[in-house]
Formats: sequence, structure tokens, C-alpha cells
Amino acid sequence: MKTAVIFLLFAAVALRATAAPAEEAPVQKPEPEVMVPEVMEVNQEPKPEVAEALVPLGAEVHSQYCLSGWEFYRGSCYFLNRNSYTWSGAVSYCANFGATVASVHSPLEYNHFQYMIGRAGLSTAWIGGYHFEYIWRWHDGSLFDYQNFMSGGSSSTNKCLRMNTLVGQGWYSSHCNNAIPSICQIKVHC
Repeated sequence: MKTAVIFLLFAAVALRATAAPAEEAPVQKPEPEVMVPEVMEVNQEPKPEVAEALVPLGAEVHSQYCLSGWEFYRGSCYFLNRNSYTWSGAVSYCANFGATVASVHSPLEYNHFQYMIGRAGLSTAWIGGYHFEYIWRWHDGSLFDYQNFMSGGSSSTNKCLRMNTLVGQGWYSSHCNNAIPSICQIKVHC
């Protein structure tokens, strides 16, 4: 009898081994969570009522990157300091926040700064350009790769750059001891 049981056991194992393998149910792997960066469209001249609605939203969305009261734009945080300082005073003020006076590297950035200044009811502000050893430079050390001097706006005697809100007008050099508002910039490194 023992032999019969052992024989049946071996026969069952052999039959099972020759039978077609059962299909396994596909294992569903959880998809990894992918962080998709937010895409923001740039509107150079938004309608005033739209701009007012968007500014607080932008501040909320990017509050994780920028200090309170600063606004995020194209990889940096910006603050329009409405108080009037000389250019070196503006440099010191911005440095208190670990910032520099803003550099401008494209027409889009320039238009955005014009919008910031105009939205605050101001007409001009310091930016980080200065003239040293016959060359225009940016205070943050970045390449002076975009120039937007208004006609007759570059002077080697006026060594600091300020911009205005007049549409179609570029920046111009000014005496560094003039006291005007300024734009501070902190580059965001993610």
C-alpha cells in the first residue's frame, strides 16, 4: 500500500509538471510620483484687472522659493524697494537679504521690471549695472550679455544704471549718488 501511495504521489507531481503553466496575473507596480514643474506663461502687458488678480496668486504659488513680499519671475525672486537710496545704498539694502541689485538679461526681464516699477506708481529704479574700467558690468557678477541703453543713455561719467517705465525706452546711466528706488534679486537654486 505504501508503494501505491508513493507511486500516485510521483504520478501527480509528474502530471503537474507537464501541464501548461498557468498564466500569472500581471503585477501592477505603483507608478512613481513625478513632480512636474509648473509652467507659467509670460504676458508682457496684462490687462490691469487681470494683473491685479494674478499678482497675489503668483506670490502664493512661489512663496516656497521667495521671501514674504518678494515675487518670483524666471528663476529669481525680486523685491521692489520703494525707499530711495543711492546706488551703493541700494547694494547695501539688498545685501541685507542676501540679494544683489537686479541684473537684466533679456527684453522679457526688462519689460517685467518696467511693469513692477509702474505697478508701484514709480517711474524709475536702480538696477545692478555699473561702469568700471571702461566696461559695463552687473553687480551680481553675471555676464553683461544684454544691453538696452536708450539713445544717448550710456555715459562713462555716470557710472550706475537705472531704468524707467516709458514703453520702448531703455535704461540709462545716472550719477550713483542720486537717491531712487531699486530692485533687489535673489537667484533661486533648486
